[in-house]
Amino acid sequence: MPNTNHQSPITRSTRHSSRPMRGTKVGVDATLWLSTVYNALGDHERQVEVFKVYCRERIEVLKRHGITDITMVFDGNATPIKTQIEIEKIKEMKGNKSKMKDKKNKMKKEMKDPESFNVKPVFKYIPNRDRLLEWLTSKDMKIKYIVAPYEADAQLTYLAVKGIIDAVITEDSDLIPFGCPNIIYRLNIKTEMYKYYSLSRLNELEDYKDFTDKKLLEMCIMTGCDYLPNMEN
Repeated sequence: MPNTNHQSPITRSTRHSSRPMRGTKVGVDATLWLSTVYNALGDHERQVEVFKVYCRERIEVLKRHGITDITMVFDGNATPIKTQIEIEKIKEMKGNKSKMKDKKNKMKKEMKDPESFNVKPVFKYIPNRDRLLEWLTSKDMKIKYIVAPYEADAQLTYLAVKGIIDAVITEDSDLIPFGCPNIIYRLNIKTEMYKYYSLSRLNELEDYKDFTDKKLLEMCIMTGCDYLPNMEN
């Protein structure tokens, strides 16, 4: 994922709104919704049912606004080039163990509770995806789904660029440098408000009048991404 700290003026170009979306065809980053549930819930047996509730609540909000054409997109295989870069970064980290140890010790001294550094990551159980797909396509839900070849964000961008969907619901900033034309961020099911990003509005911002898709992509690469080695200095 690119570092998008410098892109905040772009994502702020449209504030939270309740602009009409009736008839809009949307694609949903289903993996994001899944990870939100799994990271918040440790009870493995309940995760599938909790996801269904989480998913249903948001789909009902969309349907109330006249959005009935919904496509859930799940991650597929790991991206080969991204995996290779991650392997190289791990090797680099292992080569700098002493530096990392010194940094960790320094941070421990600055922490009130040094034991927080000793917490080991817990494996999050991912339930049988077939159960979720069967539920989505049931008579009760009637929701389309796609399992992407690789990551969902690239597949969602492709669907939007080709006009198969009108907008993407996600919290992933990767879709911006990918060139996704319309993105719905921060969908709040209580207020039914959201933040709407539109690529076509980029040139309306004073600082981005001459900003091209190529420049945006290059900026993201220079700030750091998962698909290329980090730039020196």
